[in-house]
Amino acid sequence: MNPTNIEWLLPQYNNGRRGFTWNPVVGCTPISVGCANCYAKRLHDKRYAAYRAGKTLATCYAKPFEIAQFMHERIMQPFRRKTESTVFVCSMSDLFGPGVSDETIDQVWAAMWFSPWHTFVVLTKRAKRAHEWLRQREDPTRGVEHLLGIVNQDNEYVYQWPAVNIALGVSVSTQAEWDQKVPLLLECPARWRFVSIEPMLEAIDVRRHVSELNGIILGGESGPGARPMRPDWARGVRDQCEAAHVPLFFKQMKVSGRMVKMPKIDGVEYSIVPWAEA
Repeated sequence: MNPTNIEWLLPQYNNGRRGFTWNPVVGCTPISVGCANCYAKRLHDKRYAAYRAGKTLATCYAKPFEIAQFMHERIMQPFRRKTESTVFVCSMSDLFGPGVSDETIDQVWAAMWFSPWHTFVVLTKRAKRAHEWLRQREDPTRGVEHLLGIVNQDNEYVYQWPAVNIALGVSVSTQAEWDQKVPLLLECPARWRFVSIEPMLEAIDVRRHVSELNGIILGGESGPGARPMRPDWARGVRDQCEAAHVPLFFKQMKVSGRMVKMPKIDGVEYSIVPWAEA
């Protein structure tokens, strides 16, 4: 696991817990308009080119980003960190991507399940597959051979469903994605459910279903070719979250051509993460 400065993982917003990224899977393929300027692909492509040029890098950079790779040697990393942490799972991939097998998802989920001192954050663009996989496993005895293959522990915690330390979110950029993905998310068994509207590419009416969420993360696009986000879009989501008493975390937005972290709306910072009570 690697320390990270992703805003919604910083200790001051996570009850003092340090934030980490954990990438047992690396690689992904585009699925939506929000993928056009993917930071993970941009970073991987740069390192893939360096690896091919002879630079010594991790073996995951031996293959292009479009090939999903299960990094078996990383599966036990959460157990090695004993201090309570907030962990972003698969920041360089999508756990529910098309190149990731059900067995791989089983093993990653088991590693989270067996390390309850951490809070894990799983964010996917593939709400349909997440919904299918989780609903199939509502019976916690299904696939238990994969769970017990991770670590030999006789622990009652493993039979709690859903796992009490996992936050599940879907990523959307448009109204159509909100309307399609959020209903599927709300049918998933999860301790916390949230939506990441990042990059926000248009005004989105979140009133339908927002009251059923534990929170929303909001942000504009970053990096080369970043598409603009308008302040009134953020203000609209803020107003709808406040009306529904749902926490909002406003991560970033370009202001006068400059990326601003934790921008304020009408002089107020919005910085409550969906799993803040963990």
